[in-house]
Amino acid sequence: MTTPLSPSSRQWAAAALVVGVGVGVVWLVAPYLGGLLLAPVLHVVVSPLYRRLAGLVPKGLAAGAVLLLTALLIIGPAAWLVSVIVVEAPDAFESLRASGLLASVGGLRIGPFNVGASVGAMGGSVVSWVAGQTASLFGGAAATVLDVIIAFFGLYYLLVAGDRAWVAVRPFIPLSSAHADELIDRFDTETRAMMLGTVLIALVQGSLVGTAFAVAGLPDPLLWGTVASIASLIPLVGSAIVWLPGVVALLAMRQYQWAIGLAVFCAAIVANMDNVLRPLVSSRVSNTHPMITLVGAFAGMRVFGLLGLVLGPLAISYFFVLVRMYREEYGGPAASSDQP
Repeated sequence: MTTPLSPSSRQWAAAALVVGVGVGVVWLVAPYLGGLLLAPVLHVVVSPLYRRLAGLVPKGLAAGAVLLLTALLIIGPAAWLVSVIVVEAPDAFESLRASGLLASVGGLRIGPFNVGASVGAMGGSVVSWVAGQTASLFGGAAATVLDVIIAFFGLYYLLVAGDRAWVAVRPFIPLSSAHADELIDRFDTETRAMMLGTVLIALVQGSLVGTAFAVAGLPDPLLWGTVASIASLIPLVGSAIVWLPGVVALLAMRQYQWAIGLAVFCAAIVANMDNVLRPLVSSRVSNTHPMITLVGAFAGMRVFGLLGLVLGPLAISYFFVLVRMYREEYGGPAASSDQP
């Protein structure tokens, strides 16, 4: 005869079942975590527009219209970037070869140093690395597309659900009502700051590099400005991987004044756009420390790829907010004064 479980034993067994199934669910959705996390990020950006439309048309129609507009705003610029690179790049490299610039770079010397040989060897290594990473690049692109599709589905349901989604999640947050509301407000401000800063820096740096290349007489400024805008998303290195070779090319062409001018302009103005604009946006919108943005972007890229440029800094910033709230609520010293 079996002995029935006591109420406490049944509770522990139920908890173990919930935890076990939860771990399994997390393991199943882990490959799609980037897309699932991107959905609330997009929701923060487009929800003001949705609320305006929802006051005029049915909610489902308003959500569909916002989803379509969001897709166009993402796919349109992405398609333009790809088209510029695909159309312009072959002609750009062919013109470089025909102009003899590559040969001039190969013979460039600065004092006793054979800079051209070093650049050539580095270029060969880069080409070999790019060839070896082609397969993983396409795989990463496919994963990013899948993440975006998942994010769009999640965005639609978040828009339609409205405040009901937050009402359903809020009881599971082990914080006071005031801190729970602060969490969602902080997520909104952090997300807007991150998205605004990233887009603004990419546009400004790409435009400045393209304009500088055109003024200095370097070929294909539209292509290299576009590449610089993409490269600006990479922390620390950024658009320097575009304008530094431009300086070397001008040196090889014996355009020393233009080379110095391009180097000074890009080092003093372009490179500092990240240091000026990102902290400015963060301090005005969310008061996020620049170090969080830097470390979070590197860590996020390693885990989520391109989406990590936004998700990584948000995760670290949110972690510090949770630590402060925990200390305030459960007896630790208040951390509002040293909040990052």
